Amino acid sequence: MSVHKIHPELFEDLHGIYTKVNIYKKDFGRGVLKASRFPFTYSYDCLSRKKNLLQVSFTVLKRSQWEKSILGFYDIFNHRDPVAGFAGIQYLNIFTNYL
Repeated sequence: MSVHKIHPELFEDLHGIYTKVNIYKKDFGRGVLKASRFPFTYSYDCLSRKKNLLQVSFTVLKRSQWEKSILGFYDIFNHRDPVAGFAGIQYLNIFTNYL
């Protein structure tokens, strides 16, 4: 799978799970308030519309940062080609992508 094919499909996957991420973030906020040890990390698995597996992880360094958590995602593409993976991190509205 080439980079030119991965990027449009990746953004389509991320756009498709936007509502799920908001639900996961609320659930993560409840977990942060109950946690006693930090940094606190929790991951969620979900499927996109094209049946790609996305793993979304949230991380906070301290309790007061739960609204500004670090969002990490890993997308595993399910195609006939060899399996390709994509990882990215969002922190303070800046995306870093790893292919």
